[in-house]
Amino acid sequence: MDLLEEPLVDLGKSGRNFGDRQIAEIIAMAERHEFDVLILWVWSRFGRNTLESLKNLDRLTELGIEVRAAKEDFDGRTVIGRFAIRQMLNIAELFSDQQSETWKETVASRRRRGLPHANQGRFGYYRCDTCPPKRQGEPLETCPSCKAGVLKVDKFFGPLLDE
Repeated sequence: MDLLEEPLVDLGKSGRNFGDRQIAEIIAMAERHEFDVLILWVWSRFGRNTLESLKNLDRLTELGIEVRAAKEDFDGRTVIGRFAIRQMLNIAELFSDQQSETWKETVASRRRRGLPHANQGRFGYYRCDTCPPKRQGEPLETCPSCKAGVLKVDKFFGPLLDE
């Protein structure tokens, strides 16, 4: 194979959707017959949304493009190869869904304990235990349960903040 283009890289882009990734450009290049083979690193990097991944893969295949993954080299022109590719894409989506679920549970747990969703709180404060989670676009200055401010002054760090 001759390398015709520099690698297209989607570093830092989510594999769960293709909107902000370079797949549209890859398909446009395929429509212009600029390449015959698309080589991925691994199938999970193609996409972590099985339905969208298969749609894009089908479009490339319709255009006569052979799609292969360097570390998981299945021949998509065979029945077993297509099966293996679909399984790799399903596994990629499963992994992504599990990671998402874990993060949602972590954020909910931190909120229940009065901590911010990230591991960085506001120095000198903690979140009220009875406060509901903040909703997008709705300021929550006062807790409806305790009628006090959402953030409470931490007994240890609060005085340090005053200093």
